[in-house]
Amino acid sequence: MSKRHMLIKAILCLVVVPVLFSNEALSFERYDYDRIKDEFSDYYCPMPKAEGASENTAPCLLDKTLTLKAALNMALKNNPDTQIAAARIDQSRAMLKKSSAAFMPSINVYTEYTQGDFPSGFLFKTIDQRTFDPTTNFNDPGTIKNFESGVSAQMSLFSGGRNVLGRAMAKEDLTMNTWDSMAARNNVAAQLVNAWYDSLSAGEFIKIAEESVATVKSQLDIMTVRFQGGSALKSDILSLNVRLAQAEEDLLKSKNRFKLATAALATILGVYPTRDISIDTAPFSLANIPEKYEQGMAVALEHRPELNKVRAAVRKSRMATDMSKSAFLPTASLMGKYYLDDRHMDYSTDRENWAVGVMLNWNLFSGFSDMAGSALSDSNLREALSSDRKALLSISFDVKNAYIRCDEATARIDVARRSVLMSQESLDLVKKQYEGGSATITRYLEAELDRNTAKIRATSAYYDHEKALADIARSTGLLSSPEALISDASKENDHEKK
Repeated sequence: MSKRHMLIKAILCLVVVPVLFSNEALSFERYDYDRIKDEFSDYYCPMPKAEGASENTAPCLLDKTLTLKAALNMALKNNPDTQIAAARIDQSRAMLKKSSAAFMPSINVYTEYTQGDFPSGFLFKTIDQRTFDPTTNFNDPGTIKNFESGVSAQMSLFSGGRNVLGRAMAKEDLTMNTWDSMAARNNVAAQLVNAWYDSLSAGEFIKIAEESVATVKSQLDIMTVRFQGGSALKSDILSLNVRLAQAEEDLLKSKNRFKLATAALATILGVYPTRDISIDTAPFSLANIPEKYEQGMAVALEHRPELNKVRAAVRKSRMATDMSKSAFLPTASLMGKYYLDDRHMDYSTDRENWAVGVMLNWNLFSGFSDMAGSALSDSNLREALSSDRKALLSISFDVKNAYIRCDEATARIDVARRSVLMSQESLDLVKKQYEGGSATITRYLEAELDRNTAKIRATSAYYDHEKALADIARSTGLLSSPEALISDASKENDHEKK
């Protein structure tokens, strides 16, 4: 097989293969929603097509007791916010690679067909074909037919620094999206820890309500026996029934609160809120939390993702101002071309053509658009600097607010614990008086309700304090790497002991 035929086949392949691929791409079955989801099913824990169906993917199984660390790992992988942030990082990496292409040559393989009766084309194409006839009448040269196949290349030699700055700005975009991902992790972890504490507190509220129901039922049984024996009034029975109804209502509310808390937890995990979740109730602690505001602020200045992102935005804006000024500089490009021409695509290397050249271009006037672009980039830089200052003030307030709330929660714990002790002592005293006949059933029920209310307040105060600690971790940016903060070692759970 001749070189000519081999070249023709290669060119036909270059033309036909992309056409076949384009036809495949235009098959609209590719764009079916369910087909797309199935194609990327390993990217996330797939949601069942109907509520109540089960996920079979191993990372999504919730049939076992879920520990906090396992829940964090699942949420950071499967929560839509963290997935969106991860996808943006991949986009930035792709854009960084794309910006590096400006330093590489651009190479194209092409084939074109031309037919016409324009004299200039007739002259140049017949010369490139090596078929020029000096006796041609160029006022009426006739029709020119030509196939041309070849390779063209182009490479930027100088762009006024635009290519260098473009790559540097792409790096800053990657940095910004990386900090965005850390911010998403920080927020998702904080949401998860809060939902976890809400679930634990709701579980304890259920226990308190069940204890109250059991206590009132026990007294109702005793009072019923007394009433049947004639030593109790019917009003006492009615009072106990009213208190029992209230206690059962409180139990129902506590169970619903637990369902809502676990539904919120499931949503943060990226699964349907109808999923039943069993969580590990073992105590855990958040380690390495700064004790004072000044310490926390120092940590936030270093770790808070939003602050690091806005600093990267300032650097990128400064690069953009320099890039806008490069529009006033000339550009230079190296160009090359190798091609073959023939009327019938009967190519021959004896009639090859090539050209190499350098193009220098300097845009001396663009209707003041370059000046406007420079002014725009300067204003964008000032905006970025203001955003940096705003982020610093906002984060300072966020950290301060977290510490104030933590101090408040700490004070509430002490008050709530003393309230539980006093209310329990009061209930024990009133119970003895009630059993001895010196206190009414109404007084007993009031004391029992006061004790339960105090226990609920103590439970709320305890978990509010734990959530306040988690909020300090979030406000300082430490929850962007939550694995390092969660301690498996059981801590002294004073609330449970009380």
